[in-house]
Amino acid sequence: MKRNKLNYMILVSFLLVSSISSIVFASGGTDYYTDSFPLQTYDFRMYVVSLEINDTLIVNVTSVADGEFDLFLFSTRPKQSYISREGYDPEIFNTVTGTTLAYDNSLGPVSMINYTPSNPEYPVALYYIQVVLIDHGPDSYILEANHIMELYFIPFIPGYSIFLVSGVSFLTLSAIFFHIRKRMIKD
Repeated sequence: MKRNKLNYMILVSFLLVSSISSIVFASGGTDYYTDSFPLQTYDFRMYVVSLEINDTLIVNVTSVADGEFDLFLFSTRPKQSYISREGYDPEIFNTVTGTTLAYDNSLGPVSMINYTPSNPEYPVALYYIQVVLIDHGPDSYILEANHIMELYFIPFIPGYSIFLVSGVSFLTLSAIFFHIRKRMIKD
């Protein structure tokens, strides 16, 4: 009985979010974005969006099954994920001195962020959204936003120096090139 009630609530939430999104889209909003993606527990996916001053960004994430998805909005380019098998780094919740502008880590099938930039120093700026599956994975999510977003990938491999990775890559490619050249000269 409890499982049926939860499934009913998830279905109603999804239909509500889809209806609101359809109304926004039909009312002339050309900037409309949807995405769906499967994640494992403690895994994340990131997006980047460009906003002008006084634009309102609305992002909804709905779980397909029982997953607990959290949303985070950053004002600067994230260089780490702030999540591990032990949970969140407390810095991710720092909206006063950190780069996190808003977050929704409430329980339930839907997470939502509603944000309007108001800093006149930056009339147009990039903002970063992180979707995290914190519990009950694996699961997929459906993301809907009222602005076009692009996928964003953190530009380094955690635990490895970028110079080490670049150097090993260069040496590997050089060895392959010389090996192919040597074989071509023999033939």
